[in-house]
Amino acid sequence: MILKSRLLLLSIGFMLCLSCCKDDVENQVIGTWRLASWSVEIPFDSQVNGNDNTNFLNYTNCEVNELLRFDANGIVTSKNTFNPQITISLLDGNANDYAVNEICAEGEIGFSSEFEQPDDTRIIYNGGEGKVLNNELTVIYPKAIEILNASLTEVVERKDLILIYKKKV
Repeated sequence: MILKSRLLLLSIGFMLCLSCCKDDVENQVIGTWRLASWSVEIPFDSQVNGNDNTNFLNYTNCEVNELLRFDANGIVTSKNTFNPQITISLLDGNANDYAVNEICAEGEIGFSSEFEQPDDTRIIYNGGEGKVLNNELTVIYPKAIEILNASLTEVVERKDLILIYKKKV
């Protein structure tokens, strides 16, 4: 009888462990994500070849190695956070022409923070809200980027910062 009780307890413990592990696997947010796009939805053509693109990472001279890691305990950590000082200004008041100046961050920048997950595809952390779809995490920071006038003396507009991460598999 004692052997049967121990076997039953072991079986229950094993099933509990499996159910916990299964929940982590099913949560599509948990894991490591690589920064793939940094956009304020302003087209860039830094090579002046007529090929505009809104992903600033295609034109930056700064190193881009940002990784986010979401764990099952509700913590997100970032390594090598892409954090250059970027100044965007309108050229001569024209609503479609911008000048972009960047100063690359020196050293390694990172953070660790709690995150909320209201449902299977939404995630909230560091003042931004993200959505997961097909191994892609899109995080939007509303009105996070200032657009200055041509003389760099006043903010004429604010744009959302849109970050897109791809899940490392």
